[in-house]
Amino acid sequence: MVSLNGSERTIPLAEFGPTELVNYMQEYAYRIDSDPRLYYGAWVDGGTVYLDISMNIADRAEALLMGEFESQKAIYDVTTGDVINL
Repeated sequence: MVSLNGSERTIPLAEFGPTELVNYMQEYAYRIDSDPRLYYGAWVDGGTVYLDISMNIADRAEALLMGEFESQKAIYDVTTGDVINL
């Protein structure tokens, strides 16, 4: 999975709840609806929730290139559960 630059939102974990998630999903629904390769992404790191729009790219080399193109620090391998730092 490769996060798309510009779609990220960070929310302090203590402030995160259903309202923030629904608002984010409504804001980006047009992108998800327009491209079947896109997914909502979410993860927690420390005390921060990260929301994004991610693209599922099966080819690792292509995902690595796309991650660099999208100015990401890492990509996620859904098959192995590994975070791959760029």
